[in-house]
Amino acid sequence: MVRESRIALAALTLIVLLFTPGLQAQGPFTCTASATSIAVRAEGLAELVGDYVLTCTGGTSGQPLAMAVQIFANTNITSRILSPPDGVEALLLIDGPPYGPSNVVTGKLVATGNSVIFSPVNITQPGSGTRTLRIVNVRVNAAQLPLASAVNLSVTATTGAGAVPITNPTQQVAVTQSGLAMEVRKTDDSGAYVPSLLTCSGYNTTLLTGGDYPAPPAPGGRTINLKFIEGFANAFRPLAGEQGVQIPTLPSPYDRAGRADHGTRLRAVFSNVPANVAVFVTTQQVAQGTSTSTQARCTTTPGGGFAACTPSSPADGGLYRVPISATGTGEAYWEITASDPGAVETISFGVAVAFNPTPPAGTVNVLGSFSPISSQGNATPGPDDLPRFVSRLSPVPAFVLEPCRTVLLFQFITSIPGWDTGIAVTNTTLDSPLFNTTGQSGKCTAYFYQPGVTVPPLESPVIPPGGQWLWTLYSYKPNFQGYMLVSCDFQHAYGFAFISDLGFSGPDRFAQAYQAIVLDSRTRMPVPY
Repeated sequence: MVRESRIALAALTLIVLLFTPGLQAQGPFTCTASATSIAVRAEGLAELVGDYVLTCTGGTSGQPLAMAVQIFANTNITSRILSPPDGVEALLLIDGPPYGPSNVVTGKLVATGNSVIFSPVNITQPGSGTRTLRIVNVRVNAAQLPLASAVNLSVTATTGAGAVPITNPTQQVAVTQSGLAMEVRKTDDSGAYVPSLLTCSGYNTTLLTGGDYPAPPAPGGRTINLKFIEGFANAFRPLAGEQGVQIPTLPSPYDRAGRADHGTRLRAVFSNVPANVAVFVTTQQVAQGTSTSTQARCTTTPGGGFAACTPSSPADGGLYRVPISATGTGEAYWEITASDPGAVETISFGVAVAFNPTPPAGTVNVLGSFSPISSQGNATPGPDDLPRFVSRLSPVPAFVLEPCRTVLLFQFITSIPGWDTGIAVTNTTLDSPLFNTTGQSGKCTAYFYQPGVTVPPLESPVIPPGGQWLWTLYSYKPNFQGYMLVSCDFQHAYGFAFISDLGFSGPDRFAQAYQAIVLDSRTRMPVPY
């Protein structure tokens, strides 16, 4: 009877085990990996990648299981260190939402720099159900990879009994793409443009004392636009777009996980700016060349907190004067405040140049990039920004400061035996009261051109306003026949040539005169786009 009772009890226990929910054996505990792949900026040192998800099933339903989950990236992981030396903002979320301390596991950076471990990950085995483990807030050094490279995450999971089988453990979470291009454009955005500005008469001089653009015909107005172009949709992001997953209920310091320091910032670096030349930028985007959904505002800081630029002129809705160093370099920054993540967008900012007569001549260049620029490609506790970047573009000409000069073409001159050419160059900047041109003094230099013949240039004395330079070719270079260019260091020079045979007497003598051609003397800059 006792034996029969024991058999009956064992049978009853088996029935209970088989049919009681949460205690049924459903095969081994296994997981399947999946991920969201997104485009990341190839210039980025701390780019947020897509989420990595483990969907797990099997095991004995309701029984506890402790795991260590470790991720490996094919580049450095740069998620911010919140709890030094290795506690990072990368989080493992169990099921949910909602999320809180009970179902969130914080990660620790492994010494290799490209791996984070989450341990212990305590769950109950799902049996016939599922457990979802989502890994978020993983930032990577995209600049460490070649352009158009996949960013991959591989995951392992281990328990006290050994490795957990994972299907497709290596997943693509991002691909690197160029995030930015920049062009110097006409102010109406109708084309690329590198303007030449004459230095002798001043330009936008009213801006130098806090005024608006000068009224015509005084030279000035907005000089160029800087047009920043997204390399792909959502390369420009306001602060919310740069943030990861934030869970404010986590204990400090992990309540700061997922935070970015600012929205996408754009940077313009002006170089080779001569002394006494001022560069102004608009404090907001201008309509020309800007997508309707994109907005930005000027900040005085490349990274960190926002510090609004104080306009120094009311022109163009507010112009900020860019500080220029003793080496001729200045930087301007704007932070994106609105954008459309589903569209490739552009945003333009106006640039106005100002100077009194007469600054040094030269070409001013501009370099566009994201901001801030950093060399820190590893995870840090700060103050390195999220996001941060390297610069991949090269400087391009922004504008040219031209000396006031006139170039004259004497298309035929001769001093072969029996002939001579008389030359006259006049400085006509003495023209009051008709035009009131600012009187300019300067020298002229003559350059001679004859195939196979080299003739040294001839330099004039300083020619005052209203003065002339008079000479004959024979007196300087006998037996020459060709053409001549004369470059004068002032505006409004005019030339006259008189060709005659020597002696100029008798019925068979010959004479011919012409006015020199005034050439466009401005520098011709190739447009690099």
